[in-house]
Amino acid sequence: MSSHETNQTPEKITYERLLVIALTPFYRIASEILSYFGYTQHYNISEITGKRRVEIWANARNPDAKALVWVELVNDEGEYPPSLASEILRTMNDEGVEHLFLFTNNYISASLKEILASPTANIFSVDEITEHLMNSGVKESGASRRRKGTNVPAGKVLIANFLKRTDYKRQMIKVRTSSIPELVHAYTSHVSNILETLDEIPDMEAIPSAVKDWAKKQQFNMLPELIKIPSYHFVPKFNYVQQQLFVLVHSTIIYMGNVVEYESLEDAYTNRRIIEEAIAVLLKVDDEVLRYKFDIMRYSERVAYRLSVVSIIVILASLIVFVALKIAT
Repeated sequence: MSSHETNQTPEKITYERLLVIALTPFYRIASEILSYFGYTQHYNISEITGKRRVEIWANARNPDAKALVWVELVNDEGEYPPSLASEILRTMNDEGVEHLFLFTNNYISASLKEILASPTANIFSVDEITEHLMNSGVKESGASRRRKGTNVPAGKVLIANFLKRTDYKRQMIKVRTSSIPELVHAYTSHVSNILETLDEIPDMEAIPSAVKDWAKKQQFNMLPELIKIPSYHFVPKFNYVQQQLFVLVHSTIIYMGNVVEYESLEDAYTNRRIIEEAIAVLLKVDDEVLRYKFDIMRYSERVAYRLSVVSIIVILASLIVFVALKIAT
């Protein structure tokens, strides 16, 4: 996208421009409109590259209020797939949701609207999109927004939805003590890189769309770790590593949501502090492992020494008994 396109005002997002828009910028427009309605987080269901994106979004004020979000691009003749309505309704039924947000870059036929029409259906074709953008002041990319507090952070909604949808059986993953520093480094270095990237945002009140998309991808990539980490099995002395790793990943996912979803900076700072404290604890693991190995080695030496002394005593006692028996006979 050129700088000229990025700086366009809502009034310049016209019908003609929507006809030739690509899926990524059109999805950003849909995301901005959804945030206006209080929907902040989502997970992907399906996608047709360059043409369609289907997701479930949750309302920040009520995480149980979920909606199917269907973003569909059509050509300038407005030819929708004949099965579009039935696909949408079937997906809503499969996902157990009643609310619908349909976004398209063209006009929708009266028959299609009639099939999908309901009190909980929000259909945004070209007219509704341009009108909403003009009235709400939403821009295609990087609009400045006021940060606000929320009872349920977007990151927590994302985590809750992931855990509900994921069918998993916890398996024990034994971690050798010598491998703990390497494992810890993998997590702490990854999180540190994320923090450095977010720290480079020039204006926390106007997050670039590319950064927002990157952060959401990072969130989704880290979600499986919330299942994997509880499966790690350490020797008792290092059980705290498991807890700190979980806190690190959990808080990082929430912190990224704090930043890119324009949540309270106070909440963001709180989670940032939790992350930094977890990293500080985990960075001490290298020394702890070295001391543990040294203690084990000293303990082994003491045990070996004691066994040697006992063996010598037993041998001497045996010799004394043997000599005594010889003299007696």
